[in-house]
Amino acid sequence: MDVEQSAAQRRVAVFSPVEKPRAFAYVVAEIERELVAGRIRVGDRLPGERQMAEQLGVSRATVREALRALELFGLVEARRGSGGGSGSHVVAGTDAGLRCAWRLHALATGAKASDLLHPLAVVQQHVATTLARERRGSVGEQLADANRAVAASDDWQQLLRADVELHVAAARLISDQLASGCAALASAAGDELLGARRGASVQAVAGRVAAEHCLLFDAIDRGDAAAGALAFAHALGDPLASKPLAVVA
Repeated sequence: MDVEQSAAQRRVAVFSPVEKPRAFAYVVAEIERELVAGRIRVGDRLPGERQMAEQLGVSRATVREALRALELFGLVEARRGSGGGSGSHVVAGTDAGLRCAWRLHALATGAKASDLLHPLAVVQQHVATTLARERRGSVGEQLADANRAVAASDDWQQLLRADVELHVAAARLISDQLASGCAALASAAGDELLGARRGASVQAVAGRVAAEHCLLFDAIDRGDAAAGALAFAHALGDPLASKPLAVVA
């Protein structure tokens, strides 16, 4: 009997107390939701602490904690001064949080920005496949201005910025906030790769990248099932490298 009781005791599950999310996390989530919905835009001044506390049903201290977290992630900036310009202003879109999270991850693990290339290629493949399947108008026309900016780039930073903006715009065409945020992370990988490309001709690389974009746009607009594979090959080709785009059969 004692043996049976002992065995039963060993089988008793031991649960730890469930921690409730801290209140400031709810405030952060509410602000991010408004950003994603477009009701708060970059450049807007957020309501004052008192107003936000009343609307959200939390303390002003909780609002301050949330704003400090958003400052850490580069989403808002506290501006001091007299008049209507003081307060917390939105200075970046929601992808800033992803970039900050990546920097913290890299510091903690020693990960290199080039480690992002393969995951980003998967994102671009998803975007291209979705666009080709859903046929949402001419992608080539919608992204023409962005691709002209790529072709006209005459320094590496300009090329990197233009290429990232084009792929973010492509992701937004499928209304995928996570995909557009991940596309913006390409700037982190590109910054690390810039140093190795100084000897190449930026104009030549810019022209090649823009031409690859045109091939990709054509495949998407035709509804070609190979568009995703083409986007994957383009991304792994590295916009700052000299490797040509792989031919997709």
